[in-house]
Amino acid sequence: MADTERAEIGVQLIQAVGITDDRAELLLSAVSDGRVPPESLPQLLYGASVRRLSPELGLRVIEAVADADTPVALEHALGMLHQYTDADESFLDDPGRRALATRLAISALSSPGGTNMKYYYAYEVAKLLPIEDALAILRARLVNRRTLPEPAEVELLNRAFDDKPMVTSGWAMELLAEAVSSHSA
Repeated sequence: MADTERAEIGVQLIQAVGITDDRAELLLSAVSDGRVPPESLPQLLYGASVRRLSPELGLRVIEAVADADTPVALEHALGMLHQYTDADESFLDDPGRRALATRLAISALSSPGGTNMKYYYAYEVAKLLPIEDALAILRARLVNRRTLPEPAEVELLNRAFDDKPMVTSGWAMELLAEAVSSHSA
């Protein structure tokens, strides 16, 4: 059995008996020591396991998952963050948490791969962020898009135009100018 398989079984066992702060600390220690690859942590998304942890520890787990830097890991990290925001919309009132949410959403939407759930998580989180952060997330998606915007994207744009019409108009003009210049290059 490969070390990665053993690590995944270990994470599954911890999840089966119930993740606690102490068990999560052991997992994070094993990840930082290189004994457990961060790729084995995304399964903590299932059953909202990460929400059983203190928010600070949960954020450390989310960052460890994101550090795997694969499309699936980024999607799962964003999903774990969404579990916290779904339970408490004020979770992102903290500037550090907002920065993490914005960074995760941009990374997930900028990377190919993953499933459509990354879009759902990104837009659900973006709804709770200040409009400038939400526009940064939307930009990450729109610059790589070849089709018309999805309803969630239109909803974010409408909110942005309602909340900050001048900021949003400038943002839209910059995005359009970039599209025109890249098309003519």
